[in-house]
Amino acid sequence: MLANPDPAAPRTSVADPSPAGIDAANTNPSANANASTPPSPQDNAGISADPQAEDAGRGSAHAAANGEAMPSAAPIPAILPGSSDSAIHGLELLYLALAAAGAVLPWLANLDYMRAYPGGFDIGQFIALANINPAAQSLSRDLAIGSSAVLIWIVVESRRLRLKGLWLVLLCCFTLAFACGAPLFLYLRERRLRELAREEVQAKGLLV
Repeated sequence: MLANPDPAAPRTSVADPSPAGIDAANTNPSANANASTPPSPQDNAGISADPQAEDAGRGSAHAAANGEAMPSAAPIPAILPGSSDSAIHGLELLYLALAAAGAVLPWLANLDYMRAYPGGFDIGQFIALANINPAAQSLSRDLAIGSSAVLIWIVVESRRLRLKGLWLVLLCCFTLAFACGAPLFLYLRERRLRELAREEVQAKGLLV
């Protein structure tokens, strides 16, 4: 004999398998509201809208997890076309002006020396007068050591940059004045660096 069901127990609803129940479910607009409603923007807040940004983020995380170096940005050329040509030309003009002053002013003093001490330009006497007192010795030694170091750098830098006109620089240093040859070298070096920078830009296809 079957026991009577407990009246206090909750009842479980069973879908009506009859055709009337199926039609009622299909015609109920609230039953399919959740199924037909598209996801809201809040639901997609955690989903990236840019596939490329998402791929880049995954690549960065993968490189960081494996200890790989992150790719660096492309190097910027030393001189961009049309950006600092005026400043470079101004620097070149400054070096030329210093070279001209270095050729004229020391030789004005040399002419005064030859007028004060007749008999031509006696290099031995000139060196002796340049060391006649401690102040003159200090200036002479300072110039000798500094100019020797700069001359070595001029030769090495000219070979490194394949600079044309090294012979003219050395000729000016030993016949006119070191104050003329050194600025002249800086002028030629600045021009050479600008040429190399332009060739680099052209090689990268950035110069129109």
